[in-house]
Amino acid sequence: MAPYAGLYTVIGMTAMMGVCLSAPLAALVALLEMTNDASIILPGMIVAVPAYLIAYQGLNAKSIFFRQLDIMGLGYKVAPVNLGLQKLGVRALMDRRIVIVNNNDELLLEVMKRAQGRPVLARDAEGQIAMLELQMPSFDTDTSLTQHRIQGLPDSATLNEVYEILAPKRAGEVYIYQDNPENIVGVISWSNLQQEIRAGEV
Repeated sequence: MAPYAGLYTVIGMTAMMGVCLSAPLAALVALLEMTNDASIILPGMIVAVPAYLIAYQGLNAKSIFFRQLDIMGLGYKVAPVNLGLQKLGVRALMDRRIVIVNNNDELLLEVMKRAQGRPVLARDAEGQIAMLELQMPSFDTDTSLTQHRIQGLPDSATLNEVYEILAPKRAGEVYIYQDNPENIVGVISWSNLQQEIRAGEV
Protein backbone atom coordinates (compact mmCIF):
# COMPACT_ATOMS: atom_id res chain seq x y z
CA MET A 1 0.00 0.00 0.00
CA ALA A 2 2.87 2.38 0.76
CA PRO A 3 3.89 3.03 -2.89
CA TYR A 4 0.30 3.99 -3.75
CA ALA A 5 -0.46 6.21 -0.74
CA GLY A 6 0.15 9.39 -2.73
CA LEU A 7 -2.08 8.19 -5.58
CA TYR A 8 -4.93 7.32 -3.23
CA THR A 9 -4.59 10.66 -1.48
CA VAL A 10 -4.77 12.67 -4.70
CA ILE A 11 -7.75 10.69 -6.00
CA GLY A 12 -9.52 11.12 -2.66
CA MET A 13 -8.91 14.88 -2.80
CA THR A 14 -10.36 14.92 -6.32
CA ALA A 15 -13.53 13.13 -5.20
CA MET A 16 -13.88 15.49 -2.23
CA MET A 17 -13.45 18.57 -4.41
CA GLY A 18 -15.95 17.32 -7.00
CA VAL A 19 -18.61 16.65 -4.37
CA CYS A 20 -18.12 19.77 -2.24
CA LEU A 21 -18.05 22.17 -5.19
CA SER A 22 -20.52 20.21 -7.34
CA ALA A 23 -17.91 20.30 -10.10
CA PRO A 24 -16.46 16.87 -10.90
CA LEU A 25 -15.05 17.99 -14.23
CA ALA A 26 -13.17 20.88 -12.59
CA ALA A 27 -11.85 18.42 -10.00
CA LEU A 28 -10.51 16.14 -12.73
CA VAL A 29 -8.84 19.10 -14.45
CA ALA A 30 -7.22 20.06 -11.13
CA LEU A 31 -6.06 16.45 -10.73
CA LEU A 32 -4.38 16.58 -14.15
CA GLU A 33 -2.68 19.87 -13.29
CA MET A 34 -1.41 18.62 -9.93
CA THR A 35 0.02 15.32 -11.19
CA ASN A 36 0.90 16.26 -14.80
CA ASP A 37 -0.03 12.66 -15.69
CA ALA A 38 -2.92 12.00 -18.08
CA SER A 39 -3.08 8.31 -17.12
CA ILE A 40 -4.45 9.23 -13.69
CA ILE A 41 -7.65 10.68 -15.17
CA LEU A 42 -9.36 7.27 -15.53
CA PRO A 43 -8.81 6.21 -11.88
CA GLY A 44 -9.95 9.68 -10.85
CA MET A 45 -13.14 9.34 -12.87
CA ILE A 46 -13.84 5.89 -11.42
CA VAL A 47 -13.80 7.45 -7.93
CA ALA A 48 -15.15 10.97 -8.52
CA VAL A 49 -18.20 10.12 -10.64
CA PRO A 50 -19.72 7.52 -8.25
CA ALA A 51 -19.00 9.84 -5.30
CA TYR A 52 -20.82 12.67 -7.07
CA LEU A 53 -23.82 10.48 -7.97
CA ILE A 54 -24.11 9.06 -4.45
CA ALA A 55 -23.91 12.52 -2.85
CA TYR A 56 -26.34 14.36 -5.15
CA GLN A 57 -28.68 11.61 -6.35
CA GLY A 58 -28.67 9.33 -3.32
CA LEU A 59 -28.21 11.74 -0.41
CA ASN A 60 -29.68 14.91 -2.02
CA ALA A 61 -26.62 16.94 -1.03
CA LYS A 62 -26.01 20.54 -2.11
CA SER A 63 -22.93 22.41 -3.18
CA ILE A 64 -21.10 24.11 -0.33
CA PHE A 65 -21.64 27.46 -2.06
CA PHE A 66 -25.42 26.96 -2.19
CA ARG A 67 -25.39 25.85 1.45
CA GLN A 68 -23.59 29.04 2.46
CA LEU A 69 -26.12 31.15 0.56
CA ASP A 70 -28.96 29.35 2.34
CA ILE A 71 -27.35 29.98 5.73
CA MET A 72 -26.92 33.69 4.94
CA GLY A 73 -30.48 33.93 3.61
CA LEU A 74 -29.41 35.01 0.13
CA GLY A 75 -31.53 33.81 -2.77
CA TYR A 76 -29.75 32.34 -5.77
CA LYS A 77 -32.82 31.27 -7.76
CA VAL A 78 -34.07 34.31 -9.65
CA ALA A 79 -37.22 33.96 -11.75
CA PRO A 80 -37.04 35.25 -15.35
CA VAL A 81 -39.63 37.93 -14.57
CA ASN A 82 -37.60 39.27 -11.65
CA LEU A 83 -34.42 39.09 -13.70
CA GLY A 84 -36.01 41.19 -16.45
CA LEU A 85 -37.47 43.71 -14.01
CA GLN A 86 -34.07 44.19 -12.38
CA LYS A 87 -32.80 45.65 -15.66
CA LEU A 88 -35.36 48.48 -15.77
CA GLY A 89 -35.59 51.50 -13.51
CA VAL A 90 -38.81 52.95 -12.15
CA ARG A 91 -38.43 56.09 -14.27
CA ALA A 92 -39.09 54.02 -17.39
CA LEU A 93 -42.66 53.20 -16.30
CA MET A 94 -43.81 55.73 -13.72
CA ASP A 95 -46.74 58.04 -14.44
CA ARG A 96 -45.57 61.64 -14.04
CA ARG A 97 -49.04 63.18 -14.47
CA ILE A 98 -49.88 63.20 -10.77
CA VAL A 99 -51.84 65.52 -8.50
CA ILE A 100 -50.79 65.93 -4.86
CA VAL A 101 -53.16 67.48 -2.29
CA ASN A 102 -53.36 67.74 1.48
CA ASN A 103 -55.43 65.05 3.14
CA ASN A 104 -57.32 67.60 5.24
CA ASP A 105 -58.61 69.34 2.15
CA GLU A 106 -62.41 69.41 2.22
CA LEU A 107 -62.57 69.54 -1.57
CA LEU A 108 -60.90 66.19 -2.19
CA LEU A 109 -63.92 64.85 -4.07
CA GLU A 110 -63.98 67.90 -6.33
CA VAL A 111 -60.22 67.65 -6.95
CA MET A 112 -60.64 63.99 -7.81
CA LYS A 113 -63.37 64.75 -10.33
CA ARG A 114 -61.26 67.43 -12.01
CA ALA A 115 -58.12 65.26 -12.17
CA GLN A 116 -59.34 63.83 -15.50
CA GLY A 117 -57.96 60.35 -14.88
CA ARG A 118 -54.64 61.44 -13.41
CA PRO A 119 -53.49 59.74 -10.17
CA VAL A 120 -54.33 61.83 -7.11
CA LEU A 121 -52.20 61.48 -3.97
CA ALA A 122 -53.12 62.85 -0.55
CA ARG A 123 -50.47 63.75 2.03
CA ASP A 124 -51.50 63.86 5.70
CA ALA A 125 -49.93 65.81 8.55
CA GLU A 126 -47.50 62.97 9.32
CA GLY A 127 -46.22 62.86 5.75
CA GLN A 128 -47.98 59.59 4.89
CA ILE A 129 -49.12 59.26 1.27
CA ALA A 130 -52.47 57.78 0.28
CA MET A 131 -53.95 57.06 -3.13
CA LEU A 132 -57.43 58.49 -3.74
CA GLU A 133 -60.00 56.52 -5.71
CA LEU A 134 -63.55 57.21 -6.77
CA GLN A 135 -66.04 54.44 -6.12
CA MET A 136 -68.48 53.91 -8.94
CA PRO A 137 -71.96 54.83 -7.71
CA SER A 138 -74.89 52.45 -7.84
CA PHE A 139 -78.43 53.46 -8.57
CA ASP A 140 -79.23 54.46 -4.99
CA THR A 141 -75.89 55.88 -3.78
CA ASP A 142 -73.78 58.91 -4.56
CA THR A 143 -70.16 58.96 -5.66
CA SER A 144 -67.86 58.11 -2.74
CA LEU A 145 -64.17 58.71 -2.23
CA THR A 146 -61.82 56.08 -0.79
CA GLN A 147 -58.13 56.18 -0.01
CA HIS A 148 -55.43 53.70 0.93
CA ARG A 149 -51.86 54.26 2.00
CA ILE A 150 -49.09 53.39 -0.43
CA GLN A 151 -45.36 52.86 -0.06
CA GLY A 152 -42.64 54.94 -1.65
CA LEU A 153 -39.44 54.09 -3.50
CA PRO A 154 -36.55 56.30 -4.64
CA ASP A 155 -36.20 57.04 -8.35
CA SER A 156 -33.02 54.93 -8.37
CA ALA A 157 -35.00 51.74 -7.62
CA THR A 158 -35.77 49.03 -10.16
CA LEU A 159 -39.12 47.67 -11.29
CA ASN A 160 -38.31 44.45 -9.44
CA GLU A 161 -38.57 46.33 -6.14
CA VAL A 162 -41.99 47.60 -7.19
CA TYR A 163 -42.98 44.05 -8.12
CA GLU A 164 -41.94 42.71 -4.71
CA ILE A 165 -44.12 45.31 -2.95
CA LEU A 166 -47.24 44.89 -5.10
CA ALA A 167 -47.07 41.17 -5.95
CA PRO A 168 -48.46 39.81 -2.61
CA LYS A 169 -51.82 41.58 -3.13
CA ARG A 170 -51.51 41.84 -6.93
CA ALA A 171 -52.97 45.31 -6.67
CA GLY A 172 -52.13 48.80 -5.48
CA GLU A 173 -49.66 51.53 -6.30
CA VAL A 174 -46.21 52.76 -5.34
CA TYR A 175 -45.13 56.41 -5.41
CA ILE A 176 -41.67 57.40 -6.62
CA TYR A 177 -39.70 60.21 -5.01
CA GLN A 178 -36.47 62.00 -5.88
CA ASP A 179 -33.81 62.80 -3.25
CA ASN A 180 -36.34 62.77 -0.36
CA PRO A 181 -39.87 61.39 0.23
CA GLU A 182 -41.32 64.90 0.11
CA ASN A 183 -40.41 65.32 -3.56
CA ILE A 184 -42.78 62.90 -5.30
CA VAL A 185 -42.21 62.62 -9.04
CA GLY A 186 -44.41 59.74 -10.16
CA VAL A 187 -46.62 56.73 -9.48
CA ILE A 188 -46.50 53.12 -10.67
CA SER A 189 -49.59 50.93 -10.42
CA TRP A 190 -49.89 47.15 -10.50
CA SER A 191 -51.91 47.30 -13.71
CA ASN A 192 -49.18 49.30 -15.48
CA LEU A 193 -46.55 46.87 -14.27
CA GLN A 194 -48.58 43.90 -15.51
CA GLN A 195 -49.00 45.51 -18.91
CA GLU A 196 -45.24 45.99 -19.14
CA ILE A 197 -44.64 42.34 -18.29
CA ARG A 198 -47.26 41.02 -20.72
CA ALA A 199 -45.95 43.25 -23.50
CA GLY A 200 -42.69 41.34 -23.36
CA GLU A 201 -40.59 44.40 -22.56
CA VAL A 202 -38.98 42.64 -19.59
